[in-house]
Amino acid sequence: MAAYELEPSLHRRMRELGARKEFLSAAEHEELLALVDFTHQRTIEKLEAQMALDRLRAALPGVLSDT
Repeated sequence: MAAYELEPSLHRRMRELGARKEFLSAAEHEELLALVDFTHQRTIEKLEAQMALDRLRAALPGVLSDT
């Protein structure tokens, strides 16, 4: 999870919708909000996973690689 990257197609769709956010249909607006929420949650999970790995590396030096 710490190395998670958003699927390029989802990232592209979010950019497309965001670029014309003033002109979205109700369904497209809901889609944009869902994509933003999904991205926000994955970012939080990624940061939490990275923090957990950092704590493990500090507690068990030499056991986990830095990559």
